[in-house]
Amino acid sequence: MNRAALPDVTAGPPKGTGPGSGPGEGCSAGTAGIGSWFAMVDATQPEHTSRSRFKQTLQLSGIALFEYQPDWARDADGLRGEFRWCGARFGIDGIAGAAGLMKLLPAVIAPDREILLHVLGFDRSRDNARRGEFRVSQADGNVIDVVCDARIEFDAGGRVSAVSGVLKDVTERRRILGGMAHEMNNLLQPVALLGRDILDRNLVAAEGASQLEIVLEACRKAGRIVGDVLAISHRARRRGMVMNARRLLDECLHLVRVSLPKDVSVALRAPEDALNIFVDRIAFTTVLLSLAANAAAAMDNRGELVIALDAMQRSIGARFLRLRVIDSGCGMDQATLARAFEPFFTTRPVGLGPGLGLSVAQALVTEMCGTIAIDSAPGAGTTVTVIVPVHEGDPANGIDPVD
Repeated sequence: MNRAALPDVTAGPPKGTGPGSGPGEGCSAGTAGIGSWFAMVDATQPEHTSRSRFKQTLQLSGIALFEYQPDWARDADGLRGEFRWCGARFGIDGIAGAAGLMKLLPAVIAPDREILLHVLGFDRSRDNARRGEFRVSQADGNVIDVVCDARIEFDAGGRVSAVSGVLKDVTERRRILGGMAHEMNNLLQPVALLGRDILDRNLVAAEGASQLEIVLEACRKAGRIVGDVLAISHRARRRGMVMNARRLLDECLHLVRVSLPKDVSVALRAPEDALNIFVDRIAFTTVLLSLAANAAAAMDNRGELVIALDAMQRSIGARFLRLRVIDSGCGMDQATLARAFEPFFTTRPVGLGPGLGLSVAQALVTEMCGTIAIDSAPGAGTTVTVIVPVHEGDPANGIDPVD
Protein backbone atom coordinates (compact mmCIF):
# COMPACT_ATOMS: atom_id res chain seq x y z
CA MET A 1 0.00 0.00 0.00
CA ASN A 2 1.05 3.59 -0.54
CA ARG A 3 2.33 5.77 2.26
CA ALA A 4 1.45 9.40 2.80
CA ALA A 5 3.65 12.43 2.42
CA LEU A 6 6.81 10.71 1.25
CA PRO A 7 9.12 12.82 -0.94
CA ASP A 8 10.28 11.09 -4.13
CA VAL A 9 13.86 12.22 -3.54
CA THR A 10 14.33 9.59 -0.81
CA ALA A 11 13.80 6.78 -3.28
CA GLY A 12 16.55 7.94 -5.62
CA PRO A 13 16.48 7.78 -9.43
CA PRO A 14 15.96 4.60 -11.46
CA LYS A 15 18.87 2.22 -11.33
CA GLY A 16 21.54 2.93 -13.89
CA THR A 17 21.03 6.69 -14.07
CA GLY A 18 24.14 8.70 -13.40
CA PRO A 19 27.57 7.67 -12.13
CA GLY A 20 28.10 6.19 -8.71
CA SER A 21 29.95 9.22 -7.35
CA GLY A 22 28.87 11.12 -4.24
CA PRO A 23 27.71 14.68 -4.22
CA GLY A 24 31.06 16.21 -3.45
CA GLU A 25 32.25 18.87 -1.05
CA GLY A 26 29.69 20.06 1.48
CA CYS A 27 27.07 17.53 0.40
CA SER A 28 27.71 14.10 1.83
CA ALA A 29 25.35 11.32 0.79
CA GLY A 30 25.66 7.60 0.17
CA THR A 31 25.65 5.67 -3.09
CA ALA A 32 22.03 4.56 -2.66
CA GLY A 33 18.85 6.58 -2.20
CA ILE A 34 19.78 10.25 -1.87
CA GLY A 35 23.34 9.56 -3.02
CA SER A 36 22.06 8.08 -6.28
CA TRP A 37 19.81 11.07 -6.76
CA PHE A 38 22.82 13.36 -6.45
CA ALA A 39 24.67 11.17 -8.91
CA MET A 40 21.91 11.76 -11.46
CA VAL A 41 22.21 15.54 -10.94
CA ASP A 42 25.98 15.35 -11.39
CA ALA A 43 25.55 13.45 -14.65
CA THR A 44 23.51 16.24 -16.26
CA GLN A 45 25.55 19.38 -15.53
CA PRO A 46 29.17 20.41 -14.93
CA GLU A 47 30.26 19.11 -11.56
CA HIS A 48 30.95 22.40 -9.81
CA THR A 49 27.74 24.00 -11.07
CA SER A 50 25.27 21.29 -10.14
CA ARG A 51 26.74 20.56 -6.72
CA SER A 52 27.21 24.11 -5.51
CA ARG A 53 23.85 25.35 -6.80
CA PHE A 54 21.97 22.44 -5.37
CA LYS A 55 23.63 22.84 -1.99
CA GLN A 56 22.87 26.58 -1.95
CA THR A 57 19.27 25.97 -2.94
CA LEU A 58 18.78 23.55 -0.06
CA GLN A 59 20.38 25.90 2.45
CA LEU A 60 18.32 28.91 1.35
CA SER A 61 15.13 26.83 1.44
CA GLY A 62 15.74 25.48 4.95
CA ILE A 63 15.88 21.93 3.60
CA ALA A 64 18.37 19.15 4.35
CA LEU A 65 18.81 15.70 2.83
CA PHE A 66 20.27 12.99 5.02
CA GLU A 67 21.24 9.34 5.09
CA TYR A 68 21.98 7.27 8.18
CA GLN A 69 23.50 3.80 8.41
CA PRO A 70 23.60 2.37 11.97
CA ASP A 71 26.74 0.54 13.04
CA TRP A 72 25.19 -2.33 15.02
CA ALA A 73 28.57 -3.98 15.54
CA ARG A 74 29.79 -0.88 17.34
CA ASP A 75 26.63 0.04 19.23
CA ALA A 76 23.82 -2.28 20.35
CA ASP A 77 21.34 0.62 20.27
CA GLY A 78 22.14 1.53 16.68
CA LEU A 79 22.51 5.21 17.57
CA ARG A 80 26.07 5.47 16.27
CA GLY A 81 26.87 5.17 12.64
CA GLU A 82 27.56 7.21 9.51
CA PHE A 83 25.26 10.23 9.34
CA ARG A 84 25.51 11.87 5.91
CA TRP A 85 24.05 15.33 5.45
CA CYS A 86 23.54 17.93 2.73
CA GLY A 87 21.86 21.31 2.95
CA ALA A 88 20.63 23.41 5.87
CA ARG A 89 22.27 22.54 9.19
CA PHE A 90 19.63 24.14 11.44
CA GLY A 91 22.27 25.84 13.57
CA ILE A 92 23.82 22.53 14.72
CA ASP A 93 27.60 22.15 14.43
CA GLY A 94 29.24 18.88 13.43
CA ILE A 95 25.99 17.27 12.30
CA ALA A 96 27.60 15.23 9.49
CA GLY A 97 29.92 12.27 10.03
CA ALA A 98 30.09 9.34 12.42
CA ALA A 99 28.82 11.39 15.37
CA GLY A 100 26.09 13.18 13.41
CA LEU A 101 23.05 11.54 14.97
CA MET A 102 24.50 12.00 18.45
CA LYS A 103 24.82 15.72 17.61
CA LEU A 104 21.26 15.97 16.32
CA LEU A 105 19.54 14.01 19.09
CA PRO A 106 20.56 16.28 22.03
CA ALA A 107 19.57 19.35 19.97
CA VAL A 108 16.00 18.08 19.71
CA ILE A 109 13.76 19.29 22.56
CA ALA A 110 13.60 16.48 25.13
CA PRO A 111 9.86 15.65 24.82
CA ASP A 112 10.25 15.34 21.02
CA ARG A 113 13.25 12.97 20.92
CA GLU A 114 11.06 9.88 20.82
CA ILE A 115 9.46 11.31 17.67
CA LEU A 116 12.85 11.57 15.95
CA LEU A 117 13.79 8.02 16.98
CA HIS A 118 10.49 6.70 15.68
CA VAL A 119 10.92 8.50 12.35
CA LEU A 120 14.39 6.96 12.03
CA GLY A 121 12.92 3.47 12.51
CA PHE A 122 14.03 2.61 16.05
CA ASP A 123 10.91 0.67 17.04
CA ARG A 124 9.52 -2.74 16.24
CA SER A 125 7.12 -1.63 13.52
CA ARG A 126 8.17 -2.39 9.95
CA ASP A 127 6.74 0.71 8.33
CA ASN A 128 9.13 1.74 5.58
CA ALA A 129 7.94 5.34 5.41
CA ARG A 130 7.72 7.70 8.37
CA ARG A 131 6.83 11.34 8.97
CA GLY A 132 7.30 13.31 12.16
CA GLU A 133 7.67 16.82 13.46
CA PHE A 134 9.97 17.91 16.26
CA ARG A 135 11.51 21.03 17.71
CA VAL A 136 15.23 21.75 17.48
CA SER A 137 17.10 24.06 19.85
CA GLN A 138 19.79 25.94 17.94
CA ALA A 139 23.16 27.02 19.28
CA ASP A 140 21.92 30.61 19.66
CA GLY A 141 18.96 29.48 21.78
CA ASN A 142 16.27 29.82 19.12
CA VAL A 143 13.84 26.92 18.73
CA ILE A 144 12.67 25.91 15.25
CA ASP A 145 10.00 23.47 14.01
CA VAL A 146 11.33 20.74 11.72
CA VAL A 147 9.31 18.23 9.67
CA CYS A 148 11.06 15.01 8.66
CA ASP A 149 10.03 12.51 5.96
CA ALA A 150 12.10 9.33 5.92
CA ARG A 151 12.30 6.00 4.11
CA ILE A 152 13.69 3.06 6.09
CA GLU A 153 15.35 -0.17 5.02
CA PHE A 154 15.52 -3.19 7.34
CA ASP A 155 17.90 -6.14 7.41
CA ALA A 156 16.84 -9.79 7.64
CA GLY A 157 16.73 -9.54 11.43
CA GLY A 158 14.30 -6.60 11.41
CA ARG A 159 16.90 -4.01 12.41
CA VAL A 160 17.33 -0.70 10.60
CA SER A 161 20.03 -0.99 7.93
CA ALA A 162 19.66 2.44 6.30
CA VAL A 163 17.52 5.56 6.56
CA SER A 164 17.27 8.34 3.99
CA GLY A 165 15.06 11.36 4.11
CA VAL A 166 14.33 15.06 3.97
CA LEU A 167 14.09 17.62 6.79
CA LYS A 168 12.36 20.96 6.38
CA ASP A 169 12.38 24.02 8.62
CA VAL A 170 8.70 25.09 8.78
CA THR A 171 9.06 27.71 11.52
CA GLU A 172 8.54 30.76 9.29
CA ARG A 173 5.61 29.18 7.46
CA ARG A 174 3.98 28.43 10.80
CA ARG A 175 4.57 31.99 11.99
CA ILE A 176 2.97 33.51 8.88
CA LEU A 177 0.02 31.11 9.03
CA GLY A 178 -0.53 31.89 12.70
CA GLY A 179 -0.33 35.63 12.09
CA MET A 180 -2.95 35.44 9.33
CA ALA A 181 -5.25 33.38 11.55
CA HIS A 182 -4.95 35.91 14.38
CA GLU A 183 -5.77 38.77 12.01
CA MET A 184 -8.83 36.92 10.71
CA ASN A 185 -9.93 36.24 14.28
CA ASN A 186 -9.60 39.94 15.12
CA LEU A 187 -11.92 40.77 12.21
CA LEU A 188 -14.47 38.11 13.13
CA GLN A 189 -14.76 39.01 16.80
CA PRO A 190 -16.48 42.42 16.45
CA VAL A 191 -18.88 41.03 13.81
CA ALA A 192 -19.92 38.18 16.11
CA LEU A 193 -20.13 40.31 19.28
CA LEU A 194 -22.04 43.20 17.73
CA GLY A 195 -24.36 40.85 15.87
CA ARG A 196 -25.20 39.00 19.06
CA ASP A 197 -25.73 42.31 20.88
CA ILE A 198 -28.19 43.48 18.18
CA LEU A 199 -30.18 40.26 18.53
CA ASP A 200 -30.18 40.31 22.33
CA ARG A 201 -31.48 43.91 22.38
CA ASN A 202 -34.16 43.22 19.73
CA LEU A 203 -32.89 46.02 17.50
CA VAL A 204 -34.02 44.32 14.27
CA ALA A 205 -37.36 42.96 13.09
CA ALA A 206 -38.07 39.23 12.80
CA GLU A 207 -36.94 38.94 9.18
CA GLY A 208 -33.76 40.86 9.90
CA ALA A 209 -33.11 38.73 12.98
CA SER A 210 -33.26 35.51 10.97
CA GLN A 211 -30.84 36.95 8.42
CA LEU A 212 -28.52 38.08 11.19
CA GLU A 213 -28.57 34.54 12.63
CA ILE A 214 -27.22 33.33 9.28
CA VAL A 215 -24.41 35.88 9.53
CA LEU A 216 -23.56 34.73 13.06
CA GLU A 217 -23.59 31.07 12.04
CA ALA A 218 -21.13 31.91 9.25
CA CYS A 219 -18.98 33.69 11.84
CA ARG A 220 -19.04 30.61 14.07
CA LYS A 221 -17.97 28.35 11.18
CA ALA A 222 -15.21 30.77 10.22
CA GLY A 223 -14.10 30.87 13.85
CA ARG A 224 -13.77 27.08 13.90
CA ILE A 225 -11.62 27.22 10.77
CA VAL A 226 -9.45 29.91 12.34
CA GLY A 227 -9.09 27.75 15.44
CA ASP A 228 -8.00 24.81 13.30
CA VAL A 229 -5.42 26.97 11.52
CA LEU A 230 -4.08 28.16 14.88
CA ALA A 231 -3.80 24.53 16.02
CA ILE A 232 -1.69 23.78 12.93
CA SER A 233 0.49 26.86 13.18
CA HIS A 234 1.14 26.96 16.93
CA ARG A 235 2.11 24.04 19.11
CA ALA A 236 0.33 24.95 22.31
CA ARG A 237 1.35 23.51 25.64
CA ARG A 238 -1.85 21.77 26.66
CA ARG A 239 -2.78 20.51 30.08
CA GLY A 240 -2.71 16.74 29.95
CA MET A 241 -3.10 13.85 32.31
CA VAL A 242 -2.01 10.24 32.57
CA MET A 243 -4.90 8.09 31.39
CA ASN A 244 -5.51 4.45 30.64
CA ALA A 245 -5.69 4.25 26.87
CA ARG A 246 -8.53 1.72 26.75
CA ARG A 247 -10.65 3.69 29.21
CA LEU A 248 -10.08 6.89 27.23
CA LEU A 249 -10.93 5.13 23.99
CA ASP A 250 -14.18 3.79 25.45
CA GLU A 251 -15.18 7.32 26.48
CA CYS A 252 -14.45 8.68 22.99
CA LEU A 253 -16.30 5.88 21.18
CA HIS A 254 -19.69 7.13 22.33
CA LEU A 255 -19.05 10.50 20.66
CA VAL A 256 -17.64 8.77 17.56
CA ARG A 257 -20.73 6.58 17.13
CA VAL A 258 -23.10 9.51 17.63
CA SER A 259 -21.22 11.64 15.09
CA LEU A 260 -21.18 9.03 12.31
CA PRO A 261 -24.00 8.29 9.83
CA LYS A 262 -26.36 5.51 10.91
CA ASP A 263 -25.11 3.14 8.19
CA VAL A 264 -21.54 3.21 9.52
CA SER A 265 -20.79 0.68 12.27
CA VAL A 266 -17.75 0.81 14.55
CA ALA A 267 -15.77 -2.29 15.57
CA LEU A 268 -13.28 -1.98 18.44
CA ARG A 269 -10.21 -4.19 18.69
CA ALA A 270 -8.38 -3.34 21.89
CA PRO A 271 -7.06 -5.22 24.95
CA GLU A 272 -8.76 -4.61 28.27
CA ASP A 273 -5.42 -4.02 29.98
CA ALA A 274 -4.12 -1.29 27.66
CA LEU A 275 -1.22 0.80 28.97
CA ASN A 276 -1.26 4.44 30.07
CA ILE A 277 -0.53 7.51 27.98
CA PHE A 278 -0.04 11.19 28.83
CA VAL A 279 -2.62 13.05 26.79
CA ASP A 280 -5.02 15.96 26.62
CA ARG A 281 -8.47 14.39 26.59
CA ILE A 282 -10.00 16.97 24.23
CA ALA A 283 -7.09 16.72 21.78
CA PHE A 284 -7.32 12.91 21.70
CA THR A 285 -11.07 13.05 21.12
CA THR A 286 -10.65 15.63 18.36
CA VAL A 287 -8.13 13.41 16.56
CA LEU A 288 -10.36 10.34 16.77
CA LEU A 289 -13.48 12.22 15.61
CA SER A 290 -11.59 13.69 12.65
CA LEU A 291 -10.17 10.35 11.54
CA ALA A 292 -13.55 8.63 11.92
CA ALA A 293 -15.30 11.33 9.87
CA ASN A 294 -12.75 10.99 7.06
CA ALA A 295 -13.11 7.20 7.12
CA ALA A 296 -16.91 7.39 6.91
CA ALA A 297 -16.72 9.80 3.97
CA ALA A 298 -14.30 7.45 2.17
CA MET A 299 -16.86 4.63 2.53
CA ASP A 300 -19.71 6.80 1.20
CA ASN A 301 -21.17 6.83 4.73
CA ARG A 302 -21.85 3.08 4.86
CA GLY A 303 -19.77 0.12 6.03
CA GLU A 304 -17.66 -0.96 9.00
CA LEU A 305 -15.05 1.25 10.60
CA VAL A 306 -12.41 -0.58 12.67
CA ILE A 307 -10.58 1.11 15.54
CA ALA A 308 -7.64 -0.96 16.82
CA LEU A 309 -5.34 -0.37 19.78
CA ASP A 310 -2.20 -2.35 20.62
CA ALA A 311 1.24 -1.94 22.20
CA MET A 312 4.62 -1.59 20.51
CA GLN A 313 8.16 -1.57 21.83
CA ARG A 314 11.18 0.11 20.37
CA SER A 315 14.32 -1.97 19.99
CA ILE A 316 16.13 0.26 22.51
CA GLY A 317 13.47 -0.10 25.16
CA ALA A 318 10.81 2.63 24.98
CA ARG A 319 7.22 1.47 24.63
CA PHE A 320 4.45 2.93 22.48
CA LEU A 321 0.73 2.57 21.93
CA ARG A 322 -0.53 2.26 18.38
CA LEU A 323 -4.01 3.44 17.44
CA ARG A 324 -5.29 2.51 13.98
CA VAL A 325 -8.43 3.72 12.23
CA ILE A 326 -9.21 1.36 9.35
CA ASP A 327 -11.82 1.78 6.63
CA SER A 328 -12.80 -0.20 3.53
CA GLY A 329 -13.40 2.86 1.39
CA CYS A 330 -12.15 4.02 -1.98
CA GLY A 331 -8.54 4.53 -0.85
CA MET A 332 -6.10 7.16 -2.10
CA ASP A 333 -3.56 7.24 -4.89
CA GLN A 334 0.03 8.36 -4.38
CA ALA A 335 -0.63 11.93 -5.55
CA THR A 336 -3.42 12.36 -2.99
CA LEU A 337 -1.38 10.77 -0.22
CA ALA A 338 1.52 13.13 -0.88
CA ARG A 339 -0.77 16.07 -0.02
CA ALA A 340 -3.00 14.44 2.59
CA PHE A 341 -1.63 16.48 5.52
CA GLU A 342 -1.54 19.81 3.68
CA PRO A 343 -3.81 22.46 5.22
CA PHE A 344 -6.90 23.15 3.09
CA PHE A 345 -6.26 20.21 0.75
CA THR A 346 -9.39 18.16 0.17
CA THR A 347 -10.85 15.85 -2.45
CA ARG A 348 -14.42 16.60 -1.35
CA PRO A 349 -16.73 18.92 -3.32
CA VAL A 350 -16.72 22.59 -2.42
CA GLY A 351 -18.70 23.26 0.74
CA LEU A 352 -18.21 19.84 2.33
CA GLY A 353 -15.23 20.74 4.48
CA PRO A 354 -12.22 23.08 4.40
CA GLY A 355 -9.63 20.30 4.26
CA LEU A 356 -8.16 20.85 7.72
CA GLY A 357 -9.05 17.58 9.46
CA LEU A 358 -5.82 15.68 8.88
CA SER A 359 -3.68 18.79 9.32
CA VAL A 360 -5.21 19.45 12.72
CA ALA A 361 -4.93 15.77 13.67
CA GLN A 362 -1.24 15.81 12.77
CA ALA A 363 -0.63 18.95 14.84
CA LEU A 364 -2.43 17.50 17.87
CA VAL A 365 -0.65 14.14 17.61
CA THR A 366 2.68 15.93 17.43
CA GLU A 367 1.80 17.77 20.65
CA MET A 368 1.38 14.31 22.22
CA CYS A 369 4.99 13.53 21.16
CA GLY A 370 3.50 11.06 18.69
CA THR A 371 3.47 10.38 14.96
CA ILE A 372 0.71 9.85 12.42
CA ALA A 373 0.93 8.05 9.08
CA ILE A 374 -1.42 6.85 6.36
CA ASP A 375 -1.41 3.55 4.42
CA SER A 376 -3.71 3.50 1.42
CA ALA A 377 -4.18 2.47 -2.19
CA PRO A 378 -7.02 2.94 -4.68
CA GLY A 379 -9.74 0.38 -4.00
CA ALA A 380 -7.93 -1.05 -0.96
CA GLY A 381 -9.17 1.20 1.83
CA THR A 382 -7.14 3.34 4.21
CA THR A 383 -5.42 2.81 7.53
CA VAL A 384 -4.39 5.82 9.61
CA THR A 385 -1.88 4.93 12.32
CA VAL A 386 -1.22 7.10 15.38
CA ILE A 387 1.70 6.12 17.64
CA VAL A 388 2.19 7.77 21.04
CA PRO A 389 4.62 6.95 23.85
CA VAL A 390 3.50 4.95 26.87
CA HIS A 391 3.56 6.77 30.21
CA GLU A 392 4.69 4.78 33.22
CA GLY A 393 2.78 6.87 35.79
CA ASP A 394 -0.53 5.96 37.43
CA PRO A 395 -3.69 7.10 35.61
CA ALA A 396 -5.39 10.18 36.99
CA ASN A 397 -8.86 8.83 36.07
CA GLY A 398 -9.71 12.18 34.52
CA ILE A 399 -9.48 14.06 37.84
CA ASP A 400 -5.99 15.41 38.50
CA PRO A 401 -4.53 17.30 35.53
CA VAL A 402 -0.77 17.34 35.13
CA ASP A 403 1.11 20.27 33.63
